[in-house]
Amino acid sequence: MGRGQLILLVEDEPLLRTTVSRILRHAGFQVLTAEDAEEAAFRAKRAPHQPELLLCDVRLPDGSGPDVLEELR
Repeated sequence: MGRGQLILLVEDEPLLRTTVSRILRHAGFQVLTAEDAEEAAFRAKRAPHQPELLLCDVRLPDGSGPDVLEELR
């Protein structure tokens, strides 16, 4: 399973975000969570290193998954 890799999880539904985050942490990953595109960019820029995986909802209140990906590139 995970060996401490950093995942950025972007999901606007709180229960889903919490559940997925717990599952990933239990599997050995580090997880940054965000509820929208703006928070995702903020958290990624302040992360100790670049996230190795982006797990993102397609539709977000302030954008989309592809928007988040482009912002982080």
